[in-house]
Amino acid sequence: MVKFFNRNNLVTPVQYGFRNKSSCAHAIAEVTNFVKGELDRKSSGCSCFIDLQKAFDPSDHGILLAKLC
Repeated sequence: MVKFFNRNNLVTPVQYGFRNKSSCAHAIAEVTNFVKGELDRKSSGCSCFIDLQKAFDPSDHGILLAKLC
């Protein structure tokens, strides 16, 4: 499924999980830089963290891929 999303450019550059050369450290650095920038501008920021890792585990991946294609 990851190959399908990558091949069809369906993954945003700020998606850090399940991507080559990307890690939790990259995500933490991105959030830290964002928060620091907002604080420097005396502004506020907001972020949303969603963990979908287990969301598709009970699903049949073959059926999901067939529906996507």
